[in-house]
Amino acid sequence: MCGRFSVNKEQVEDWVTDHWDISFSCESNKDLRPTQQVSTLIKVNDNLSQLNTQWGIKPSWYEWRNEGGKRKLKYVFHASSNQVLLMAGIWYETESVPQLVTLTTRPNSRCGECHKRMPVLIDANNMDYWFNSDVEQLQPLLEPIASDLVTVALEN
Repeated sequence: MCGRFSVNKEQVEDWVTDHWDISFSCESNKDLRPTQQVSTLIKVNDNLSQLNTQWGIKPSWYEWRNEGGKRKLKYVFHASSNQVLLMAGIWYETESVPQLVTLTTRPNSRCGECHKRMPVLIDANNMDYWFNSDVEQLQPLLEPIASDLVTVALEN
């Protein structure tokens, strides 16, 4: 799931600054792979902060659809509103670098044309709820977002 991501430094930093009053910095990467580090927004002791993990806040992600035989086409998924995508995840410590696991769900109709699952995407209006609710209360946010909120395009 989500074999690669795209991170736009200006877009992500501006979004975090506009929504929360915290310092946040990241690096642009049009082909971020799971083994590479990325800045992530986490909550610890009632405070939001930045943690460098593997994966993070993304403007888009990529999937490859098998077109028969060995041919696969690369598709890019991004928010229809041109905002960042807030992917739900669980982070944990390791001896080397903190890791982030992206949560997935069944796809909405648009994403389902390319893949059998999609990331859990949290609407910006639900971020406070995501960060401040008990785990048991988060179930409604684990559903696929509406298809019209995601744009899918063939990547050249």
